[in-house]
Amino acid sequence: MSDGIHVLHVDDDPDFADLTAMYLERGDDRFVIDTAESAAAGLDRLSNDVDCVVSDYDMPGTNGIEFLSAVREEYPDLPFILFTGKGSEEIASDAISAGVTDYLRKGGGSDKYELLANRITNAVDQVRAERRLQEERRRFQILFDRLSQATVEVEYEGDDPIVQRVNPAFEETFGYDADDIVGDSLDAYIVPDDRTDEAAVINQRVKDGTSLFSEEVTRLTADGTRRFLLQNAVYDDGSGGFAIYTDITERKERERQLEQKNTRLRALFEHFPEPTIAYTFRDGEPYLADVNDAFTEVFGYEPETAIGEPTDDLVVPEDHGDGAEQLDERVRAGDLIDEEVTRLTADGTSDFRFRNIHLPDDENIDGYGVYADITAYKDRERELERQNERLDQFVSVVSHDLRSPLALASSRLELAAEECDSPYFADVADAHERMERLIDGLLAFARTDSDALDRTVVDFSALVEECWETLRSEDATLVVETERSVRADPDRLRQLVINLLSNALDHCGPDVTVRVGDLPEDEGFYVADDGPGVPEDDPTDVLEAGYSTAQRSPGLGLSVVTQVADAHDWEVHVTDGDEGARFEVAGVDLPER
Repeated sequence: MSDGIHVLHVDDDPDFADLTAMYLERGDDRFVIDTAESAAAGLDRLSNDVDCVVSDYDMPGTNGIEFLSAVREEYPDLPFILFTGKGSEEIASDAISAGVTDYLRKGGGSDKYELLANRITNAVDQVRAERRLQEERRRFQILFDRLSQATVEVEYEGDDPIVQRVNPAFEETFGYDADDIVGDSLDAYIVPDDRTDEAAVINQRVKDGTSLFSEEVTRLTADGTRRFLLQNAVYDDGSGGFAIYTDITERKERERQLEQKNTRLRALFEHFPEPTIAYTFRDGEPYLADVNDAFTEVFGYEPETAIGEPTDDLVVPEDHGDGAEQLDERVRAGDLIDEEVTRLTADGTSDFRFRNIHLPDDENIDGYGVYADITAYKDRERELERQNERLDQFVSVVSHDLRSPLALASSRLELAAEECDSPYFADVADAHERMERLIDGLLAFARTDSDALDRTVVDFSALVEECWETLRSEDATLVVETERSVRADPDRLRQLVINLLSNALDHCGPDVTVRVGDLPEDEGFYVADDGPGVPEDDPTDVLEAGYSTAQRSPGLGLSVVTQVADAHDWEVHVTDGDEGARFEVAGVDLPER
């Protein structure tokens, strides 16, 4: 609103009206005077731009009081000053009854105009102040009603905060209608029985004029107790104020759950059986942010000594620095590591499997590192490597140092048989053959696990026929009842089949019939013979190394079958078939037909 004061002066004496306008405008440049010579003309000129009406009483047609009544119908709050030369107690009384703002008698001298200017200014300032106050109240009421937080206004009667009004958010949050709670004690509705002392302290602080910025309180709603953040705006005299309740129940529950989770994670970290660290990077180098008990026990560093120190300085051996730096770069980049490392412990260097957990969103640490001690495993692995080396040496001895003398003995036997005849030569030749079979069995057994599998699709029926041909058994019969292919290492599968077929030839006689076919439901294949079968007490014994019921067999063939099957993750079962032994190989990968 402008600071100017627009006045409509209605008087049937135009000269007097002009004189009045001159005095007013000369006395205060804020005045803008508009004149009219009758009430009717004045009504025509009235608008929202007019700040005050000054009117004579005695005018033809419509007098000043009648004019006032007409103005009040449309502009009930517009200042209206009756400025008249005729005055009486009766006129003054009627004017007051009609709602006049002020009543002033005309008179000689400039002081009357100064008084009129003062009365106009006071009336307009008062109306403007009331309008501003009303606007502020309107805006405040809108703010109060639209606040998302539950808000209540109280005034104290003794020690009781009496509710003056509540906003819709309060009704929704606490479940109490304004009509039910206004006029009653707020504490009687929302303070639980076990919180009355706390509420009394808060009430006293409010009465002392103390503001509450963030007070966590428990309050009772229609649906039960909930947690709130209480803030207030206190009257200057401490007689009351506004209380604002922000519901933090869900937030507190989330905080409780998070704290519970953190407690559990902390317990897991502290009691985890493997040495575990929390690390953070500074200038590209990992530093220890925390260590668990297992780390202290294995690496020999107490937390107060280790925390804050560069990780590599404490646990990385001098000759492993380059590898540790490369590992650090990958960890800092966010890679997930699962690698074997050598680290320095309280007892010397040990082997570990290092795994990390990357925490990109954590404000305090960059991640966790777990050191699983695999020293015993690595020692066992190294021992197995040494055993394999010795086994390779043994195989080399068997394949060369034993075969050479055997070949020499066999050739000399042939020469001796050409020069003379003896009934013992056949026994010696048979012994040589048994030694040859023993050497072959030992080599096959030793080499079964030495090479990695090279799986491919193998024509199983063709492979069986090929294996049968290598055994050269003229009187035995092979019946192949499968057309399937299998996914396997061809050389290993050939070892398995040859040993199963050889087992039938060794234990069932030269005229044995061997059948090879499919297991039901595409589980695998079987090899069955029509011989004497397997021992009834424990048929699985035949799969053990060294077991044999045939005089000429070294007892290694079926153990080779088991090793080949294990390498493929197959299962071997032995049962008595309809006429003899039946070996079933299940779990075989059978490509679709």
